[in-house]
Amino acid sequence: LIIISVYVIPILLLFHSKLCYVNWLYPIIVYYFNSNKKHIKYYCKKAFILQFIYFILNIFFIILIKYLINYALRIPYPIYTLKLISTFMPPIIFINTAIFVILSFSYIINAYNEKY
Repeated sequence: LIIISVYVIPILLLFHSKLCYVNWLYPIIVYYFNSNKKHIKYYCKKAFILQFIYFILNIFFIILIKYLINYALRIPYPIYTLKLISTFMPPIIFINTAIFVILSFSYIINAYNEKY
């Protein structure tokens, strides 16, 4: 149950606008409270790495969008560039989130299969 929570709670935190950027802290907290159980520590490390990579990718996409918008506002016809950005960036961010969720569920299934 603890291993499932390490993956599911950060997914639920994605729906909160402020807490979605600190969802990688939850596996660290669980790691230190269950420091005597090697199996849980292993999956906490795995969950932390997955969630931290997701966090870094999101920050990268936010910076990229900010840079592209600033660039678009300096060219003569910014509306076309802004429409292009608004067309391509949401699917990229959605794919990033979908990969995160799919990997989280695959790690949950892996943990369940190893345990039973």
